[in-house]
Amino acid sequence: MAERRSSSSNERAIVPIACLLSLAACSAGGRSGGLAAAVPSAVGNAIEVVQKQPPSQILKFPLLTSNAGPNAVALGADSNYWVTEGSVGQIARVTNTGAVSEFPFTLSHAPSYVAKGVSPYVVWTADTTDGVISGISAAGVPKEVALAAGSSPVQSYDDASNDVWFPEASANTSAVAETIGANFANKTTKVTTYALPTGANPSSIVQGPDNNMWVSEPGLGAIAKVAHSGGAVTQYPLPSGRTPTTIIKFAGALWFGESTTTSTAYLARMTTAGALTEYATLGNVVPEYLVAGPLSGIWYCTTSAQLAYAVPATNSISFKKAVATFGAPEKIIEGNDGNIWYSDPADNSVDIYVVYPLTVTPGSIAFTALTQTQTFSAKETNYTGTFYVTDSNSSVASITQSSGKTFMVTANAVGTATLTVSDNAKYPSLGNGTTISVTVTTTSISVN
Repeated sequence: MAERRSSSSNERAIVPIACLLSLAACSAGGRSGGLAAAVPSAVGNAIEVVQKQPPSQILKFPLLTSNAGPNAVALGADSNYWVTEGSVGQIARVTNTGAVSEFPFTLSHAPSYVAKGVSPYVVWTADTTDGVISGISAAGVPKEVALAAGSSPVQSYDDASNDVWFPEASANTSAVAETIGANFANKTTKVTTYALPTGANPSSIVQGPDNNMWVSEPGLGAIAKVAHSGGAVTQYPLPSGRTPTTIIKFAGALWFGESTTTSTAYLARMTTAGALTEYATLGNVVPEYLVAGPLSGIWYCTTSAQLAYAVPATNSISFKKAVATFGAPEKIIEGNDGNIWYSDPADNSVDIYVVYPLTVTPGSIAFTALTQTQTFSAKETNYTGTFYVTDSNSSVASITQSSGKTFMVTANAVGTATLTVSDNAKYPSLGNGTTISVTVTTTSISVN
């Protein structure tokens, strides 16, 4: 059980991504198989290591409070990740390197939704049960606004013009509300409500390519456009039997999943003029939570416990399965590292699906004499750019880049060093990375 502290926030450092991604870590704690034995060739050549299994592609950052009930995550304006803890009335901040801090709410006891904000608020949260919208500062301090009785915000969206929009789906109303003057630190907040047709039950909202707000209406089987200026509502009914899921903006159009009254499920595209195109999904699984993500694709969780993505092309679409068994549908986002982040209530953690796994060959290097050299190579799926290496102890080993993917290591002195290989010069703030251990002795050789 995580230790609770008496201060207003809890903080703990989690193992850095570089360590979690290392081949050694994956061999010890990931899938079975690990690394095969390796035999060195003549000194000066690379040691080839054959990896029987790929490294685990799911990384986990445990939260501090037990049974916190994480239910949504967003990349904040401060480049950190913020996750709502709906079971304990808190919000957690998670850095790229895994440091976790938690901050309590006062009015909001069950925050469910979180979205990126604009200064002075790094994210916005919505609490459907308590009817509260909150702006969170970079220091984790919430500014909470209690909405009118009966309000039930089910999402929030900052339109970057100092207004926050959110659908309301209570039993006695269906509406979209616009919080005017959302930077309400020193001013009175005004909430303007735009009524939707009875029974709309709006569930998600996004600002479209046309600057208007677009809302999914599962209660009516429709998509609504709410004019950004004035709030005029235009309805676009879907074909009979369709129920829309999360709506997003991607490649100049609106995209959303559709369940149906038949066995067919769709990923749907709608233009800003309301023209609809439907694509039957792989295995007829319903895209539940969608996000514009890596590989030029639309990523989504499915109702049949999958993580998948689709890559649109002219007049066609290609569906691909990323993870066959993913657990219950999760609210996912694309991180600034190009990976998929999501909350995991089953494990009480924030998880990362590594889209572009980076591996190095070999995973460790041993020298038996000074001035010896060996090489290692880096490889990452769907990546053709430059790799970067940093050295924890250059007096022991120095690095020379032979090519974009191959590096030469020279033994300088007896000792140990750790090489960090990454695909971004700003790692670990951005990108993926892994490590190589280097040992220099003058008496023996060890090969891992």
